[in-house]
Amino acid sequence: PAEGTLTFCDSIEDAVEGVDWVQESVPERLQIKLVVYARIQAVTGGDARKLFLRRQGRTELSPRIGDLAELRKLSLYENKLTRLPPEMARLRRLEQLQLSGNRLQRLTPAVGGLWELRKLEAYQNYIGSVPSEIAALERLEWLHLGWNQLETLPPEITQLSRLRVLKLSNNRLKSLPRGMEGLSALRELDLSNNQLRNLPDGLYEILGRLDKFRIDSNPLTPETQRRIAAVRGD
Repeated sequence: PAEGTLTFCDSIEDAVEGVDWVQESVPERLQIKLVVYARIQAVTGGDARKLFLRRQGRTELSPRIGDLAELRKLSLYENKLTRLPPEMARLRRLEQLQLSGNRLQRLTPAVGGLWELRKLEAYQNYIGSVPSEIAALERLEWLHLGWNQLETLPPEITQLSRLRVLKLSNNRLKSLPRGMEGLSALRELDLSNNQLRNLPDGLYEILGRLDKFRIDSNPLTPETQRRIAAVRGD
């Protein structure tokens, strides 16, 4: 049909036949999405790239999420998820993952399989640990784990050499791992509202080049405050 023409079709298959771009607006329910995507792909040969399952009161995620192998962006914002299925690791092409506002108590080791991930947000959960598998996210640029229950971070987090933004505010961090200088691309670091008294020596090596740095509301020792001021000039 000509541009601007509204056409009604009897089936999904008829609607997507011969088109270059598809925008679906079915209910945000995974089982329905999977069926609709399968029918679209059968005709177009295309693949689902984005999936938004926000504010549904969902307590668990179906293992079938792993079937969406071409998914690039997945948002599970503000549900009631307490865990994620290991099948998440099959989303090899996922670039953005939004897990914030749930009830997760840990970040699943399955994230280590998300090799293409660039942005991971899991703030406002109950996360008490980050798996060592996070080191596999070599392309990760943005990590937001604020408003959780973290007391420590795994040493492997310092291997994220492409990380540009790291937000860890409002946790229970008492220390940071050695080797923070490994975060060579870091430009924004938020450590506010934790329980830090000292910082590892390696962190001072990168503090001077950060565009944004917050460490307010921590019980820093006078010596730590002096060293930060000497590097930052704040």
